Amino acid sequence: MRALSLTATCLLPVVLLAQQTTVVSLLDTREQIDQFASKVRSCFVEPVDAPRSEGTGAMRIRFFGHPSLEADPQVAATARGGGLPYTDWRPYESMLLDLRGTPGEPFTVAVFVTSGDAEHVKRFELTADEWTTAQIAVGDLSEAGLDVSNIASVGVRVELDGRRRPARAILDNVRLTGTDTAAIQASRAREDARNALRPPPSPRRTAAVQTVARLAPTGQTIRRVVEAPVVATPEVVVVGGGLAGVAAAVTAARTGADVLLVERAGSLGGMATTGLVPPAINETLSEGIVREFCDRLERVGGPARMWNPEIMRHVLLLMMRESGAKLMLYSLAVDAITEGNRLKGIMVEGKSGPQAILATVTIDCTGDGDIAAKAGAAFDIGRGRDDETQTHTLVFLLGNVDTRRLIPMRTDIPEMVRDARKRGELRSPYAGGSAIQPVVVGDHGVVNVNMINIPQVSGLRIEDLTYSHIEAQQEALELAEFFRGHVPGCEECYLLSTAEFIGVRESRRIIGEYTLTGEEVLEGATFDDGIARGFYPVDIHAADTTGDAAGARLSKFYDIPYRCLVPRDMEGLLVAGRCISADHVAHGSLRVMGTTMPLGEAAGCAAALCVAENVDPRQVPGEKVRALLESLGGLPDMGIQIPLNLASAQAGTTASADSVYDKSGYVPQNAIDGLVAKDMMSRWLSADVPGPHWIQLEFRQPETFNRVRLHFFAHPRMADATQYVPRGFAIQVPQGDDWRTVAQASDNTELEPLARFESVTAQRLRVLFTVACPSDDIIRLREIVVR
Repeated sequence: MRALSLTATCLLPVVLLAQQTTVVSLLDTREQIDQFASKVRSCFVEPVDAPRSEGTGAMRIRFFGHPSLEADPQVAATARGGGLPYTDWRPYESMLLDLRGTPGEPFTVAVFVTSGDAEHVKRFELTADEWTTAQIAVGDLSEAGLDVSNIASVGVRVELDGRRRPARAILDNVRLTGTDTAAIQASRAREDARNALRPPPSPRRTAAVQTVARLAPTGQTIRRVVEAPVVATPEVVVVGGGLAGVAAAVTAARTGADVLLVERAGSLGGMATTGLVPPAINETLSEGIVREFCDRLERVGGPARMWNPEIMRHVLLLMMRESGAKLMLYSLAVDAITEGNRLKGIMVEGKSGPQAILATVTIDCTGDGDIAAKAGAAFDIGRGRDDETQTHTLVFLLGNVDTRRLIPMRTDIPEMVRDARKRGELRSPYAGGSAIQPVVVGDHGVVNVNMINIPQVSGLRIEDLTYSHIEAQQEALELAEFFRGHVPGCEECYLLSTAEFIGVRESRRIIGEYTLTGEEVLEGATFDDGIARGFYPVDIHAADTTGDAAGARLSKFYDIPYRCLVPRDMEGLLVAGRCISADHVAHGSLRVMGTTMPLGEAAGCAAALCVAENVDPRQVPGEKVRALLESLGGLPDMGIQIPLNLASAQAGTTASADSVYDKSGYVPQNAIDGLVAKDMMSRWLSADVPGPHWIQLEFRQPETFNRVRLHFFAHPRMADATQYVPRGFAIQVPQGDDWRTVAQASDNTELEPLARFESVTAQRLRVLFTVACPSDDIIRLREIVVR
């Protein structure tokens, strides 16, 4: 173990050079980071070349999350559950670590140490590009009630404190220091000997692994030379018939290209149909082909059956047929036909044997970027420090469910699962969550259940796919029995179906002309060549015991640039779907079908432009693709930017409220962000409990005003847009210890009511909602304007 030389900092007025130093972690390598970061939440850690003193690297922490009145702190770098190599701190005097802020606004981090149920916290202010040595005295830990002979965890966290932007920090050189050299060396020797006996970590596997074939090179090779007939020469070939692939094929065909779609399964829809996953769709955000798809589903199946897989198969096939695009089912694309750095077509295997398809433009909608990788396109996998990806899941359907009694208590199911495990009534080691959605509504309805998460598996390894599918199928059967015995509305339910394909959330991410980042996602970045919009939270299902789990909500949508669809250094190729160019964090949001379908639509537009103008995808301006999308009804105007007014956060005004809906990101600050968006989270939602509810503004100084306009939310699919509009409200200003009403409404039906009154001067303003909307008790307020 290397010793560290210590230098004085402003926080350490005296540093004894004779101190003995024990390194807890230099955080140089992925292995050291994994050992230290055994549990993180709403943030991500990765190696970075920014050492403080010793070692060759450090750990970058990206803190994410949306501020909520009841949000937990974001935690990073928590050495817990055996992650600390040295837990007996009795011989030491101090624990130290080095912290540095990265470009951005200063923020405060809390360094904490725990033992048992006791915790000691000390806070430090970080500024950009300046190192701070954080020090916690062991004596202070003892005084705080910690057992310093058995330290459980060390960590760094950032409290939200209304923070709207991601925060970044560098962490390096966690160490213990003291002057009793003999005691320290003896203690280290004991702990080093204990640590040497620990078995190395290995992937968690159940008995299902016994059924999986062990595949490994034997040393023998077989050379296969294949001559394949060219069976088709379309202008555009789309590989993969999920929602992204269908959108690409239909759009390219409608825009004038000769199109062929190749799909491995016997039907269209991908994970929406063969995977039984209900699409997370935001039609208002995208319009275009997404709106058409939803409208047609509702016309065929009705609102109560919109996500029925059979209805989706039918609608997608009809859209393909009407567009003029051609289709090859039961056909697996196995290779790329290349000439230099140009993709000329694909090789397909099926019942007819090997076949070749040549095309001017190929669109890879395989999800895994299979064809792009075969062609030689560069790609990333994993979190930036290793190739661990998100968990696999297998969705299943339960039949004969009373959906009216089940759905309201979905959030209780994870706790019910945990309790059943404790009682020994349920095995299912990978079951959790409560992603349950009706497929057919009613007394004898059908729901799909997405609550099995298999960790430490790859979507690119046959053994892992086999294992996760076998294990998940067994758990689906056990969970069906659990639902029958424990969950209201499911007393007579049965396992109706399991998905044909395991759900792979993440695999390859093709490196394109531009890589979208998690920071851009959370900040709602826009681009001149934005051709699709993302809306889904950063939803990352932890890959392993080191965590990196997140559920960071977005306050507004973000753009995805056309350049993310164009692979770097590869011609004749576009990618669409979850394999586009993005980092691990951004991918955690854009991977859902409600985003991948518009990406397919954009790729179809770009491919048609390539054919019409005889150019490569790289030569097509993204702004031109965007213009074509807009002409087809995609990328609608998402709202208006409110000019600066007294209620603007930009003017220094702050907002508070009596409540926030379900610990969500629909916080009161959203009502003063200056954006009246048709969608997303740029609004405040109160709790769904009887009112009155209120939202209060505080200006930087007393201001004079005489009118307040409220912008309420309306659901895009409700025939009556006023169903979510509060009927009664009052505009109030302080009067002594109470509030004085200056304007009120008792029977409001306007989406944007304007209240006028005699000019008043006040530093605070409150809107009191006295009568809720007809639908429920939630207040949905997009924006307040005060003038």
